[in-house]
Amino acid sequence: MRFQRRTVSEPLSLKLVSAIDIVFLLLIFFLLSFRIRAEEGDFPVNLPMSQCFIQPGPDGAIHVFLASHPDGRLKSLHLGERDLGDQVPDCFERLNQEIAAIVGQGAFTDELHAEIHTDEELAYRHVVKAISACRGTVLHGRPIAYLEDVRLVPSP
Repeated sequence: MRFQRRTVSEPLSLKLVSAIDIVFLLLIFFLLSFRIRAEEGDFPVNLPMSQCFIQPGPDGAIHVFLASHPDGRLKSLHLGERDLGDQVPDCFERLNQEIAAIVGQGAFTDELHAEIHTDEELAYRHVVKAISACRGTVLHGRPIAYLEDVRLVPSP
């Protein structure tokens, strides 16, 4: 089978040119009518906290008490007079939630500070967890600070 060479260039068909024009017009129409919107879904919402029963002292101090067994294990965790238990991951989460509730009340949050009272025998990891629970939390990869001032009070 032999192919013939064209010697004269034929102009594009009128049907093809109009189809290309229509495609470009539709493309421009959709680009101009497209509205960029924020993605719906997860976004942080700060809801009011429930009423809590722990009130900071007149000097703005929130007292956290950590008692220990002689071998350094956590015996009890108290926030003011309220016992938060001795189960290590859960009691520090409850402490974090209670501190969030106190800070969430809103009044004089700049004056608030936590005072952590510990036994000398307590393992240091529990003190670090208590400090972390008082300082804040991480929500959706973003740190949220509750208290900037956390003090360790020497035991009597």
